[in-house]
Amino acid sequence: MLRNVPYFRDLDDDLIQELIYLMRPHKQDPNTLLLKRGDSSDRIFFLKYGQLDIEVPLKSGALHFDSLN
Repeated sequence: MLRNVPYFRDLDDDLIQELIYLMRPHKQDPNTLLLKRGDSSDRIFFLKYGQLDIEVPLKSGALHFDSLN
């Protein structure tokens, strides 16, 4: 899975193995907010399956910006 991400494609096998060791799978319930504007995070998220909607909050609701599959 990591080799499919351009940023990780050229890393050597030892580093890839170390990253895999550090990864923790997490199942997210539908319609759960992962991050909001202004949040800081020490994590990187990989979407294995499903869909992630990216929305920009507006005064009148939210603007659907993109969907990731």
